[in-house]
Amino acid sequence: MKAAFFVNPRAGCGIRYNMIGSDTIDISRCGQSESKSLALSFLSLIRNYNDEFLTASGAMGEDYLEKTPGLRYSVIYSADDKTDSSDTENFLEAAKAEKPDVLVFVGGDGTASVVCQYGWDGPVIAVPAGTKMFSSVFPVNVKRAAEIFNSLKRHGYPNLRWGEVVDIDDDRDKEKQFKMRLMGYLKVPDSENIIPVSKAETDGETEDEVIGCFASSLDSGTYILGPGNTTKAIMSEIGLKGTVHGFDIVIGKSLAIKDASREDILANAGEARLVLSPLGKQGFILGRGNRQVDAPIVEKIGFNRIIVLATHRKLEGLEALYFDIPGYRGAIPEFLKVITGCGRFKLLRTKF
Repeated sequence: MKAAFFVNPRAGCGIRYNMIGSDTIDISRCGQSESKSLALSFLSLIRNYNDEFLTASGAMGEDYLEKTPGLRYSVIYSADDKTDSSDTENFLEAAKAEKPDVLVFVGGDGTASVVCQYGWDGPVIAVPAGTKMFSSVFPVNVKRAAEIFNSLKRHGYPNLRWGEVVDIDDDRDKEKQFKMRLMGYLKVPDSENIIPVSKAETDGETEDEVIGCFASSLDSGTYILGPGNTTKAIMSEIGLKGTVHGFDIVIGKSLAIKDASREDILANAGEARLVLSPLGKQGFILGRGNRQVDAPIVEKIGFNRIIVLATHRKLEGLEALYFDIPGYRGAIPEFLKVITGCGRFKLLRTKF
């Protein structure tokens, strides 16, 4: 199989700087971006059946392939050291001439948007490595992406579907609601390991019962409240103003840290409870729009101190809760309790 393969070395870098996305960050600040380690993870899971990878030079692809024994590749595009969207477009142009069977890219919504706007019309496997990833083109995690790739080699193409690509402005105010823009569609395998819907926008409505009941149960301990309308409504209920698209740390019912960074969260994780709500329509608990909480933080907090809340409306149509926690080696419960009101909850199966 012939696969065009490229990496956005800037993707996921926004996590390190507590930003919504990575598109506006200078590449020189992204030496340890999420996409670089996930590119290596993806390639390490590939089962070599005489594949040929067509890639770009340096951090846009070649660096990872040369570190992965047994994979054949050729460099078809020389990328600039400070790669940007024009390098992606130029690589796609070079790849199109080679007629690959599939395009594999490692990135997030911004990367998918560039691919979409270029007009790529062949099959795509989008390895999730961005900061947000609200589009409906990404497999659940890097392991599932590799499984889909290996399955293509063994069994040929499954049915394909058009997945939505959505994006937001990375420099938007994290305290305000944002509007997602539909950038277009990409053709992806019709697999249960790719969530078939994009994140749903909400109008800010909440259900008073779950908000009021949980707010009244807060004690003097430490709570780390994740992004979203549900968690921020809880803060409003006790007289605090939270960051809609960020984490806030509440200690003793007072706001201790607003828009907490990954380092802030890790420093307070020892005795804290982590309060999260599923991503609208998709059902992600961790791994989409809240990647500041990574494997070391989850290991420190433990699933027994993760509290999941949701309104009945948000749970409509959800059959499972999803997790994408790169590097996490602990156990994830088969079912997770989602609090929906006073003394009421729903058990949902987890997938990862």
